[in-house]
Amino acid sequence: MTSDSLQLGHAAEQAAAQFLRAAGQRIIACNYRCPLGEIDLISLDRDTLCFIEVKASRGPACHPEDRVNATKQRQIRKVAQAFLARYPRYQSTPLRFDVVAVEFDECKQPHITYYPDAF
Repeated sequence: MTSDSLQLGHAAEQAAAQFLRAAGQRIIACNYRCPLGEIDLISLDRDTLCFIEVKASRGPACHPEDRVNATKQRQIRKVAQAFLARYPRYQSTPLRFDVVAVEFDECKQPHITYYPDAF
């Protein structure tokens, strides 16, 4: 990944976390990593544990959420299982997998589309 791509991803994750907090979710982990991979954000939405993939793009020509394909979904599920094994207090908590698409306009302003229970 280029430095520019990393900066875009970081800005998107920050915008997504701010959006989710404003919607009442409590972020419990950012960039959770384990040997199986990474999950961008993990939050609690009331009593539901949410594993959230954030995808970013510049401009409306691309739909970043389309990049959360079946392979990526499998990888996120594996990392979620690792998280639950490490933090057993969440094992009986309802869970879901969400996607946040962040599109930056020419003024670098984020436009967010949220897909709860995306897969």
